[in-house]
Amino acid sequence: MPIRTTSIVLAIVLLAGCVPLTRYRRSALMPAPSPPAWHGEPVGAGRVELGAQVGGRHVQERFSPQVGDPALWIHTWEVGATVMGGITDWLDLGGVVSYSHVKMARANIVGTPPLPGESNDVWMVGPQLGMGGKFLDDRLFAGGYLSLQYVAIPWATWELQSGGGYRLVESDYDQDVLYRVGAFFGGRPHPLVAIYGGLVLTASWVNLGFSDTEADGSTLEQSDPAVLPLVGAHLDLGAYAPLYLRMTLTFPISNDAADYFPMGWDLSFGVKI
Repeated sequence: MPIRTTSIVLAIVLLAGCVPLTRYRRSALMPAPSPPAWHGEPVGAGRVELGAQVGGRHVQERFSPQVGDPALWIHTWEVGATVMGGITDWLDLGGVVSYSHVKMARANIVGTPPLPGESNDVWMVGPQLGMGGKFLDDRLFAGGYLSLQYVAIPWATWELQSGGGYRLVESDYDQDVLYRVGAFFGGRPHPLVAIYGGLVLTASWVNLGFSDTEADGSTLEQSDPAVLPLVGAHLDLGAYAPLYLRMTLTFPISNDAADYFPMGWDLSFGVKI
């Protein structure tokens, strides 16, 4: 996306004593840390799983930003689609695509400036791989997961004007790779029901949201990986139709994201053929 400079003045309402009046304010639309649409149980040799996914994040907005803090729009809603095919009984290969828009996001901190109209959504697309096995007559399973999604993250820089407002001076996209690495385990108390848990490491980003320092281009950078413990349930309707339903809950820890994103959920539904 070409860099766009404009003279539009952003009138930000300052909360006295709460939002630092820095020379620059920067924003970006960051993908929220989220789990894969996979639960550790291989699809099965020669079978294909096609599904849609919707995810929600409970984002908490902080009210006392400090100089140097990140200012990010975090997805509260995300939609996507996935395909996973069984190459063998223990190896699955496929692809995943996800989408979100700034209208489906919430600021992580008071004073986060908006994104311009042409730089306000995120597409993520790439391959995914799952490896796993079943044990004790298929009553237990365990597996590992990896996905690598191309992502272009929109960002914007606003500069303080003499009149007290902020003017958009630069906006663009940063291209990067969103990785997810996970380990899962679970069991089937019933042939149609699977209960599972796991741990996922996924990419996360921060920026220099409130600063007096001039920067050439974006200040986005990958931070430490977000750590996502998760639990979930998978329901097969195979006895009635080749359909499935999966629900996952995540609870981020050991990352900046945990400060403003205490919980998330993801619902997957689709067909297994």
